[in-house]
Amino acid sequence: MLRLKLRVTPSVPLEAECIRPDVLCHLAVQEICRQTVLYGNREEKLGEFFEVWGNGDDGQVHLEGDLSRVKWLGAGMTSGRLVVHGPAGMHLGSQMRGGSIEVFGSVSDWLGAEMRGGKIHVHGDAGHLVGAAYRGSRAGMRGGVILVEGNAGTEVGHGLRRGLIVIGGDVSDFCGVNLIAGTICIFGRVGWRIGAGLKRGSIVLASDASGFQPLPTFRRSGVGELVWLRVLGRQLAAWQFLPRAIIGDAPSSTDDGTTPAVPTDIVQRLLELFARPFQRYCGDFVELPKGEILVRSS
Repeated sequence: MLRLKLRVTPSVPLEAECIRPDVLCHLAVQEICRQTVLYGNREEKLGEFFEVWGNGDDGQVHLEGDLSRVKWLGAGMTSGRLVVHGPAGMHLGSQMRGGSIEVFGSVSDWLGAEMRGGKIHVHGDAGHLVGAAYRGSRAGMRGGVILVEGNAGTEVGHGLRRGLIVIGGDVSDFCGVNLIAGTICIFGRVGWRIGAGLKRGSIVLASDASGFQPLPTFRRSGVGELVWLRVLGRQLAAWQFLPRAIIGDAPSSTDDGTTPAVPTDIVQRLLELFARPFQRYCGDFVELPKGEILVRSS
């Protein structure tokens, strides 16, 4: 595997779009160090900020250090595996088309923005606009999977066109705003105006629906048990997804940065949550009212 370790946390944002497996893994260490990054308003070399060693024959890139001010990690990547051991900055995995990203820490805003494919798994919290459309775009995420075990900010899935977003903790206001299609699943509490402008697709409140207040442009549409939700529960267990709303603040990674096996009781709770009846709300009737918000019945 190829390893990059941040020498020191930059004092201003560092834009490193070159840090992606499909770009770095076929290069020698000297060539990697000569890759261009943007430090503030200056172009610099990647080797001035990162120690680089190893090789990318297996298609894996591992990053170490406080990367909270390093932007665009994995943006546009098409293949390979990127692992971040620590916090990461804005635009992580934006517009990615393939491969996987795993973060053992929290990430900032615009996680997976306008993503086309691949999988992102964050073991901490995420900022605002997860899987969202950039300002002026017609649609946000168009495919792939985003898993966030902790909390997320506002406008999760703004303009979602296709794909799956799962948040294991709480989300803030306007979750699923202008959602076109696809699925958002929330295990924690939700903020105001969830599903505003919903056209198609599903928003699932799998656990804590105490703060849910449907907009007046949504209508109740029956209660039922849905087979596809059980399939989703089994898939989340297979992905070793540990939602914070269920496990609390227990660590979701081991000391060596690897993901532990999901405990049997957590798997059982996931399956039980999705096996229960869900109340369905149809809307948004100010748009094309073919979407749904599914709220777990008590």
